[in-house]
This record gives sequence, structure tokens and C-alpha cells, in this order.
Amino acid sequence: MKSHEKIRKIREEKKWSQEELANKLVLSTNGYAKIERGETRLTLSRLFQLAEIFKLDIFELIQGDIQYMGERVASHINHECDLVVYSATEHKNLIQEIEKLKLIIQHQETLLAQQTRELNLAQKILAIYEQNIMD
Repeated sequence: MKSHEKIRKIREEKKWSQEELANKLVLSTNGYAKIERGETRLTLSRLFQLAEIFKLDIFELIQGDIQYMGERVASHINHECDLVVYSATEHKNLIQEIEKLKLIIQHQETLLAQQTRELNLAQKILAIYEQNIMD
């Protein structure tokens, strides 16, 4: 599915009219309709804006626009916003690395929550201790 088709589908799933989404994008309804029809080339800033409105990762919006040449290839945008093409193997390795990083982040968030609970408990124990000393 191409980006413009995905945008229309997501808008419809959210039960937003074209006019509502156009307002969120600060566009005319006609200008937005051209995006959905694929008549307007989406800029990177517009893609980021749509991803933010839809609460999606930008790559979820452009996933359908990935081109296949001979061997399957996947695209990704680097820091200079140039299009970089990876082989299917490289793409798979990048996906695996991203998944590992997501697991690490999730684990760190769990540890942080546990430390917060322990800190709160330590503060309660200290408050009880200080109360007992005063009595």
C-alpha cells in the first residue's frame, strides 16, 4: 500500500473527514485531497507531521513506498535525509537490531520503575525511623 493510500485508510479508521485532517495539517481540504489521491509529493516534514497526528512512526507511513529492485531492498532515511538503500539481508539485520534496542529500553524502563518503587519505600522507612527517634 502506498503512503497516500495508507494515509486515507488511517484517516477513515479514525473516522475523520478530509476537512478535519486538512485543518490539523493547516491545509485546504482540496490540498489535502490531492495528498490522498497521490497527486502531491509528500515532503519529509509533511510525513513527520502526519506521523505525529496519527501517533505513528514515520516508517509505518512510508513502508508501502519501499521499492524492490532485483533482490528485495528496503529504504531508510539517514541523518542528512538522503534515501539510503539496503539489501534485504541488511534490512533484516537492522530490524533485528531495532528490536533488540526496543527490548533493552523496555528492560531499562522496568528497572527504573523498580528503583522508583524502592526509593519510595526507602523514604517511607526513613520517615518512620525519624518519627521513632523523635518519640
